[in-house]
Amino acid sequence: MKINFDNETKTISIKDNIKWNNIIIFIAAIAVLSNAVVQLIRHPSETPVFLICLWILLIGIFIYRLVFIVFKTTYQNQIKAEEIEYVRFKKTFNYRTFYFSLRNGKRREMPLGLSPNDYAKMVENCNNFGIEIRPNQNL
Repeated sequence: MKINFDNETKTISIKDNIKWNNIIIFIAAIAVLSNAVVQLIRHPSETPVFLICLWILLIGIFIYRLVFIVFKTTYQNQIKAEEIEYVRFKKTFNYRTFYFSLRNGKRREMPLGLSPNDYAKMVENCNNFGIEIRPNQNL
């Protein structure tokens, strides 16, 4: 696991490259957005209505994701336990991830897949640090 819990200083150290992942997502989203806008401006009368709706939907989804990346995520590598409001685990198929929701309104997403043993360690460490664990409906 790439997360270390330091009991003396009550901090969590994270070793991942989420910042680079989000930069790549940001660049790809800008490319898709610019392509969608060009497609809508270029030939709006010749384009079928279905494609226009699809491009508008893509624009909305990518704008939402860009705003979320810029304003609601953080890339901190050291987080103090008192800065964390809660941790939420998510499970999609057999892939379990989690994120820390911070008291300043941002969240630290973790692109790490957790095995059942790692999940049990995370729950135990969060309980030892006094971090609330919020359940997810599909766990």
